[in-house]
Amino acid sequence: MLSKKWSVLSVVAMGVAAVACGGGSSGDTSATPPSGTAGAGGSGAGGSASGGTSAGGGAPVEEVPTNIPKAPPGPAGDGTGTNVQGVKKIFLAKDAADVFKQAYAIDGKKFSNPEDPAHCKLQTGGKKKDVVLDGPKGEDNSFGKNIVPIILGLAPDAEETINDSIAGGSFSVLVRIEKLGAGAAYSPLVAELFAAAGQRDASGNDVAPTNWGTYEWQPYPEALDGDKTAKGDALHSAVKFPTSYLVDNLWVSGAKGTVALNLSLSGQTLKLTINQAVVTAKYAADHKTANAGIISGVLDTTELTTGIKSIAGKISSSLCDGTTIDNVLMQISGASDMMKDGTQGAGTCDGISIGLGFESEQTMIGSAAPPAQPGKGCGELASLPSSGMSHAGGSATTRPQGFCKCHEAWRPGGDGASIGLGSRPRAPRSAWPRPLSPRGVGSARGAFVRVTSLLPVRR
Repeated sequence: MLSKKWSVLSVVAMGVAAVACGGGSSGDTSATPPSGTAGAGGSGAGGSASGGTSAGGGAPVEEVPTNIPKAPPGPAGDGTGTNVQGVKKIFLAKDAADVFKQAYAIDGKKFSNPEDPAHCKLQTGGKKKDVVLDGPKGEDNSFGKNIVPIILGLAPDAEETINDSIAGGSFSVLVRIEKLGAGAAYSPLVAELFAAAGQRDASGNDVAPTNWGTYEWQPYPEALDGDKTAKGDALHSAVKFPTSYLVDNLWVSGAKGTVALNLSLSGQTLKLTINQAVVTAKYAADHKTANAGIISGVLDTTELTTGIKSIAGKISSSLCDGTTIDNVLMQISGASDMMKDGTQGAGTCDGISIGLGFESEQTMIGSAAPPAQPGKGCGELASLPSSGMSHAGGSATTRPQGFCKCHEAWRPGGDGASIGLGSRPRAPRSAWPRPLSPRGVGSARGAFVRVTSLLPVRR
């Protein structure tokens, strides 16, 4: 059992990226998840007849068509300027009823029998009834079904803290579409994805977007392409969706790609690389808001567990090694429900399907945020004084509880402001817990380690 100390779960906006890849050429604007190979008696891609066999007398695996509408024949965008949507809320599927509502059939199959031999072999710790069975239309979201409960066990209000930080102006993720007109169907539409910080006042505090329509978010320069000193529409992201489209006001990212979202636990960043990803959102008729947003894809199990293991000991000393961390990693690996390329096969499952939800509202893009500065190395930290502050330098006996290896950042200061590397603490550690800085690390926007939306959660 982890000790009761401050924990945080957040999205690190600078880590968001999407790269159009696979799924066809620039002329292929469908967002059809892979359908696999039809079994005996089944149909081919997109068919609905059942294929394969099933042990135990249950229903056989079905080849399911995608429930994402295909791109319309046109027209291309006929609007002027751009439409920028900023993510206002992110949903982890904390309610079981929402697990499959914010996901798609990534492997193109619907498994109704936990003993079906057509499913890849589960890893140690995987429970067939929890991992194999799909949603009513073959939707895949093992992350939401099996891993989110683990996260909520550590931080019950994780989703709320993420959304509170967005509402407070800490960060957002922006989708900008060029030439989106007043119609309900366009193809293609050139779109770009930005990770952005909010505005800050003269004292360096976040300024909440009370009016999203006029609020100017500041994209992180690390993911920008071209002139990073430009502003608004003159700024361009390195993350583009050149074949996205709108059908009945549903925006679809187009060719499947990779979306990388970073979760942060106690200030330690965990990267979630979502492969074979499809992003969709239902725009309102006036295109000023969007709801029912979905990011659906598959995680590489090894990459996820390696990332968790690398930060676990920095969150709590009980997670440095031993049975606690081993059990956590086994639970996560056990959630593997497909191959990491989004298909099913005869081997051992090495991918975890994931589905996240979001809502967005029309907003604006301003100038780029200042670039992040590199953090100090562990050797440099070890030479800094330890009195009254938390750092990872020194011997194991002088490091504060919860740190197994050296960090590259100080913990936030006790007064709610954050501490840059090498600066003096703003309050002694005995004054904790206090509200954590929504910026996390660094005393100014040019933080030493760019971490956004760090908010406290008691556990």
